[in-house]
Amino acid sequence: MRSMAISNFPPQAYTRDTLATAFEWLRTQSPAVREMAQDSDSLVALYMQSNRRQGANLASAESFKQDLKTLAEGMKQFEAPRATTPAPRVTDFELDQRSLETISHAQKRLNLGSPTEALR
Repeated sequence: MRSMAISNFPPQAYTRDTLATAFEWLRTQSPAVREMAQDSDSLVALYMQSNRRQGANLASAESFKQDLKTLAEGMKQFEAPRATTPAPRVTDFELDQRSLETISHAQKRLNLGSPTEALR
């Protein structure tokens, strides 16, 4: 007995290769989908519908990614311009020995690349 959903599939022409590919596809589907494929026509119709949906999903995903990129570019206009000021170097200050030792200790303890990083 055919299900109501199957009778809604429009008739279409297909090749033996398409039928073979649809059959391989059907083997990976859920029992509910397998049950709907009562004959070769309904099998091919289900397979073709699945392919169209996947193509639409991929297209909408690409469109979504492009929209995000466009929005990110548009958001840049709202960012405040960043004034780049050079970071002070440890040698720009006159520090006592204890301060220099503290900076050195922090640099080693935090595994930093320079005393300037420790000073920050």
